[in-house]
Amino acid sequence: MHSCGLIRQSRLPKIPMHVRLLLIGTVLLLPTTTHAAECPGDAAAAFLGLRPVSGHYVQRILDRTEAGLSYANQSQMQQLSLKTLFFPWIDTVLTGATQLIDTELRIRQASLSLTQHTPCLYVDVRILQAYMEKVRCELSNETMQFSGGTGRVNAAKILRLVSLLGWMHERERQLLGGALDPMQEDENWHQKQLFDNPENIWCAIMYASEEENNTCKPMSEEECWSSGGDASFDSEAHCWESLYGGVPDGVGDPERLCPFHSNYLPATVYGYGCDTETLRRYSGIEAIRKEYEGMQKVEEARSNMQADARELAEMLQQIDTMLGNAPEYQIDAAPERT
Repeated sequence: MHSCGLIRQSRLPKIPMHVRLLLIGTVLLLPTTTHAAECPGDAAAAFLGLRPVSGHYVQRILDRTEAGLSYANQSQMQQLSLKTLFFPWIDTVLTGATQLIDTELRIRQASLSLTQHTPCLYVDVRILQAYMEKVRCELSNETMQFSGGTGRVNAAKILRLVSLLGWMHERERQLLGGALDPMQEDENWHQKQLFDNPENIWCAIMYASEEENNTCKPMSEEECWSSGGDASFDSEAHCWESLYGGVPDGVGDPERLCPFHSNYLPATVYGYGCDTETLRRYSGIEAIRKEYEGMQKVEEARSNMQADARELAEMLQQIDTMLGNAPEYQIDAAPERT
């Protein structure tokens, strides 16, 4: 059984104000007005709304992202005036953070070449990156209220969006690392984050001097904070596993979530892997069209070669029959897609 290590989750009420501002300043993206007007860009917009190849992992990332955006937009925390606190250095800090993150994304996109990965994995990564761009745009729009002269921002919304963006970066790393590895598990998926709706969670409460009294209780996130909770989860099983590496009797096994998908593998004649049937719904995208057309030619050539081989085998069978010999060549039925 896999054991998920306990990761202490930051709690907004426990973070001093100067630390919160540093968190915002070092992570926020603040594009120029020109860039914001084009946000998200056409390249990202082409992948928004597409159904990913992986329904069991990437689609769940997108669903949780949309829920996180919805929750962030419901933020009711009192707005804080930040202009007098870091106006002199906000442009420098945020511009540097933007350049670092954008550079990292460009390096990842360049390394994800079609010579190393199948188009199906490429599609899912691009869909995920498009939604990351959507979150960055939402974050930029919120910070533009500051740079636009209002001098006020919704701190709760910004912190939730920052949390969401960081979580999505981690999911992208999980996808790239585990797409072709059926043994890799996303062990931190079930831990609640700042952008998640705080209701109906399982709170892990640890006692440093009384480890045997560590416990998991269902409660709201606010109640978890006030009770000294160390982390919160979306299920009882994952909560107990974070404390003891296993679950007590009577509690079901925790869900195992893996990024692996068989359609990320090269295509096979049995229907597994990335083939034209899987790629067809993405063929309208310019970045995918040529790969799709090339794959069509490969599959057509393969089908012709298989047909020629069957005809040759049939001719050899007929020759054996004419000579009175038992046929030495057996014609197998064409494989069916599964």
